[in-house]
Amino acid sequence: MSILDWICVVGYFAILGLIGVQTSKRIQSVEDYNVAGEKVTWPILFASLAASVLGGGASTGMAGNVFKDGYVFMFVFCAYGIASVLIGYFIAPRLKSYKGAQTVGDIMEKHYGKSAKLLTGILSVGLCTGILGGQALALGTMFNVILDIPPIVGILIGMGAVILYTSFGGVWAVIQTDVVQFILLGVILPLTLIIGLFAVGGTDTLVAKIPDVHLTLLGDWELAHFIGLFITFF
Repeated sequence: MSILDWICVVGYFAILGLIGVQTSKRIQSVEDYNVAGEKVTWPILFASLAASVLGGGASTGMAGNVFKDGYVFMFVFCAYGIASVLIGYFIAPRLKSYKGAQTVGDIMEKHYGKSAKLLTGILSVGLCTGILGGQALALGTMFNVILDIPPIVGILIGMGAVILYTSFGGVWAVIQTDVVQFILLGVILPLTLIIGLFAVGGTDTLVAKIPDVHLTLLGDWELAHFIGLFITFF
């Protein structure tokens, strides 16, 4: 890596730390910490959610699986986007009626009692643990490829930074860092695609090297495999 590369990496983590420190000064209540005082506008929320979705799984993980299996994995992953649209249209507008609720568990408690809230919390922790594990692995892999350091060290550095700014700044810090990451992703991902296409000799050369089965709907998957994974993402 060049000096410029190191400056970019160190500068990025410095920005995350600065956001965490500055945001922690704005936390005045539990509501500020958990739901950013319910003052987040929709453009900021969009950027935050988009940056969250475009994490290690949807970028490096998605690209790796499409490279391995072909279009079929891209098609099956569309279920996640369909689910997000349906949630936004049918479910999200109804959440406004639950004043004071800060978690899904709070909403479940209003309808089904404390046992449902506890079960929701346990399932949510399990889900988030799996997601966090995937993000940590992607982060460690990136550190290994870019900085040539052991993946476990990269995970400790990267996740350490995330834990710090999240712990001190709450959702305010998460949203602000997500906006920064959204802007970077909007520039870096298209730029990476262009560089990659030039590296392999252009679009025609790339397509010529792809196995024909990778360009079909199901590839070499069985229909039951496709439907099962589609439902899982959905």
